[in-house]
Amino acid sequence: MAWLAFGVFMPLHAQERFDDALAKLVDEITSKIAQKHLQNAALSFFIDDVGSHERLARYLDEEFSVHFINNSSRITVTDRFNTDRMLRTAKVMVEGTIDQRTVREFGRQSGVQAIVTGRFTVLEDTIRLRVKVIDTASGNQIAAAARHLPIDAMVRQLIADR
Repeated sequence: MAWLAFGVFMPLHAQERFDDALAKLVDEITSKIAQKHLQNAALSFFIDDVGSHERLARYLDEEFSVHFINNSSRITVTDRFNTDRMLRTAKVMVEGTIDQRTVREFGRQSGVQAIVTGRFTVLEDTIRLRVKVIDTASGNQIAAAARHLPIDAMVRQLIADR
């Protein structure tokens, strides 16, 4: 019985550590956006540096989005799918990066003040997640944060199921 309880509680503990690390990253980014007095942001999809972890990318997209929306009471958040559609329409995305020359036009067309974008790298025991905020008025990067997220059993499964 003790083994069963240990087996049940270990994944929950590991998941809390992943969530805690992600929540700290989101806290840092939303604080930096608030300090710039920006009121609306668009979340873009996260990009895998290697390009082979699509399921993990979608998982990170959704988890980051949930934390971001719940943490940013003063920031209006544009849905990722609408952001992606608008970015592609405005031809702002160039091979996974934001083209600074056209991001200002995107901001004018959409009314979005900042684009939150990120990249990640899967390492042995962690995921290195790097998030950047681009001001659509200037096209410049105005904030960034990075953190190692511990790989728990569920994330390990997402990595294995490429």
